[in-house]
Amino acid sequence: MTEYDHDIKVALLQASGADKSGLFGFNANPVNDVEAVEALNLTEKVRSGHASEKELKHYRDIMNENSKDKHFSEAYLHGLGAKGTLDLADKMELAANEHGASKADQKLYDSINTSLANTVASGTRDTTSYAYKPFIEGLKDVGTDNIGDNQRPVNGYQTAVTLMQHGSGYGKQFLNDVADDIIDAEKANPNVWLHHVDVNRPTLSLFHHPSELARCRVRTACT
Repeated sequence: MTEYDHDIKVALLQASGADKSGLFGFNANPVNDVEAVEALNLTEKVRSGHASEKELKHYRDIMNENSKDKHFSEAYLHGLGAKGTLDLADKMELAANEHGASKADQKLYDSINTSLANTVASGTRDTTSYAYKPFIEGLKDVGTDNIGDNQRPVNGYQTAVTLMQHGSGYGKQFLNDVADDIIDAEKANPNVWLHHVDVNRPTLSLFHHPSELARCRVRTACT
């Protein structure tokens, strides 16, 4: 059995829940795309920083090849969830801008975030799909939360919009929903976006404008 065959076997077992031991197996969100399950399995290693260079590149290739496929993207986002997606995006952003990171590593991490952003775009274009509402509600739940740490804090929506600028092809309703919730957050707390400078995340999206400009910025930057 080749390594690829073994990966597919594990993915099938975990997608069905037959092994009852995988992270995305028994009693978890149903994932009905084998390649999405394989990507989700690799995601945990990538997000934790425990993935080998070979695994990182394999994950990048899977995401790049499937990121614009509706079925893959919906399954992947449904399995990973909004917070998991933002956690992964922020880890890649920090890794790409880490002091001493090689040009090759920076390109690899940026490529992963580009594929992740395109996965978000294709996975949220159909607002009637099983994946849309849980994902958009998940974004709302963590949009104003600190998803970083005390030394390197960052709000969920700042990470979301930073990630989205890596991709293209977002649906109008998705952009409207994200922009409207950012405006609601600003109305509830005008000082919600506290990060004026972040040396660890030089490309971080910062919301310093009135609400209507923030709405326009989300819509135009991500289309």
